[in-house]
Amino acid sequence: MSEKNTEMMSDHELLAELVEMNRKKQTMNMIMLVLGVIALAAVIITAVIMVPRMIQSLNSINTSMETVDKLAAEIETSLTEVDKIDFDTLNSAITDFSKVVGALSKWFH
Repeated sequence: MSEKNTEMMSDHELLAELVEMNRKKQTMNMIMLVLGVIALAAVIITAVIMVPRMIQSLNSINTSMETVDKLAAEIETSLTEVDKIDFDTLNSAITDFSKVVGALSKWFH
């Protein structure tokens, strides 16, 4: 209430004061309602704009991760094949081949 002495006021003045306070309270409630509606509209608009973009980004990330998984599987297969190579036998074969080529080159020169 205002700083007026309510004990000294007439009934009409008290009623006018109550009406004025009620109007102020209604105005404040209306302002709060409008601000709430604006905030809700902003959240909804942001969600409508951002959710599809986020879904698209997540789909892109998912596709990229699937590609990475495939590449990792191919690398694992390649490494398994490289591990199967017997380098000692390969070096021996290269040495033998070099000897044969050396012998053949003597025939053609």
